[in-house]
Amino acid sequence: MADDAHAPDAAAPTSGRAAAARSAAPEPGAPVPAGTIDPELVRLRQKAPGVGMVAALSLVVLAGWMAVRLLPDLRFSRAGAEPMAIGTEGLLAGPADRFVELRPDLVGSQVVRLRGGKATEFRLIPVAGTGDRAWIVVDGSPWIEAPLNGGYAGRTRALDDTPMASALRGYVAGRTWPLFANLAAVRAAGAGPITTVSGDPVTVAPTDAIEVDLVLADAATIEVTFNTRLPDEATWRAALVGAGILDAAARPSEMQKGGARYGVQRPDAVADVTRRLEAAGLWAARASAVARVVPTTLGELLRGPLTVEGRVVPDAQVKLVRIAGRRVVPGDARLLIVGEKPADYWYALPLVIALGVIALLFTWALARAVRRELIVPRRAAA
Repeated sequence: MADDAHAPDAAAPTSGRAAAARSAAPEPGAPVPAGTIDPELVRLRQKAPGVGMVAALSLVVLAGWMAVRLLPDLRFSRAGAEPMAIGTEGLLAGPADRFVELRPDLVGSQVVRLRGGKATEFRLIPVAGTGDRAWIVVDGSPWIEAPLNGGYAGRTRALDDTPMASALRGYVAGRTWPLFANLAAVRAAGAGPITTVSGDPVTVAPTDAIEVDLVLADAATIEVTFNTRLPDEATWRAALVGAGILDAAARPSEMQKGGARYGVQRPDAVADVTRRLEAAGLWAARASAVARVVPTTLGELLRGPLTVEGRVVPDAQVKLVRIAGRRVVPGDARLLIVGEKPADYWYALPLVIALGVIALLFTWALARAVRRELIVPRRAAA
């Protein structure tokens, strides 16, 4: 009986602790005391930010642009391991980005040197007869000698697809070039374009200055070498006078170390002097033709026979006509870049594939951004 009377008193402390715990727990929505972390905020899940429309579209465009830029390299990397032999017409008319070998005739006097990045140099040599439409590009290092008219293997490219297009056109158009033509070609062209000895056309105005290389048939240069038999100029001059080659009053036109030179004028001078030297046994002397460069204009040359010091010069004595001409690189010019091989562009295919994957991923991100930022808000507003 006594134990039963005291039972309620023993349970009283337990009930008091539970009530105190309930009173210590904050009610839902109650203010959080200062310096205390709100447990509801800790349990909140943050939403990951999505890729915006502008960012997604920019990356799609960038990946596509880079892939398109790599397509020529990809096309060249798929070419065979051995170059295909072509001619000049094949270079001009065929597609670009091929691995080919060409054996052209080059105009070595019109080489253009261009400097590229990282202190590299290139030598660009025009192919003869193409009007500057075809160029061979070789290493421009001064330590490397480019063989002329040999076989050149490399990659074909359109000039406008390369960084050197503007530099080449500016260099070629910014100066005059020494060009050469036969007199017959000059007379045949009249006022039209003249075909040079390399087969390229050049336009010359009638008032433009030109130079004519002549070989004078009625003049010769005699070059003698001093020896034990004829040790000085005086003995040589006496021997030449005795052979009927020089007049007694003749004097050397030039004195050289160990010899001298004389000038003579007579019909068919070289043949006549040579015959007289052989007849006199003067084997240490030789006769050579006299070449002269006569300045004139195209108009004067076309009006009639060339005259020099009042004498008419037959066309047969004209060797070449020198022209200081202007050149223009056409818009459809092609390059053969020597030394480039398909294996050098092994990276093109992996890069194009990677860029394609990037473009697909951000196309998907762009679609989600359009739905999130445009479509869903409009539906909610409706």
